[in-house]
Amino acid sequence: MTRILGLFLYGSSLIALLLTGGHIAQLIQAFPVEHLASYGPRIPAVAALNARWLPHAPVLLFGTAAVSVLAAAGTWRSRSQVPNRPFALAALAAANYFLSFYCSMSLLIA
Repeated sequence: MTRILGLFLYGSSLIALLLTGGHIAQLIQAFPVEHLASYGPRIPAVAALNARWLPHAPVLLFGTAAVSVLAAAGTWRSRSQVPNRPFALAALAAANYFLSFYCSMSLLIA
């Protein structure tokens, strides 16, 4: 049962990474960084900082998904007996969810 739960959490975290990356890419294409200047002469520093790195967020998210798949495959197929393989998948899923949520909130702040 824990295997199924670990795989479900991990699979849904990969979906979250890919969907967030695609969503951010579409929004950055529709509203580029220069769009912030249309709100007025004063741009908050946090919004400017987030807007500066957000165009690179899809690459970060897709790259994290690829590295995460490699790490999960290495953990799952290792010859040594790792008793907590579902826990390792759940820990990878937590990191994936955190990065996805962080990029979404940075987009909201920007």
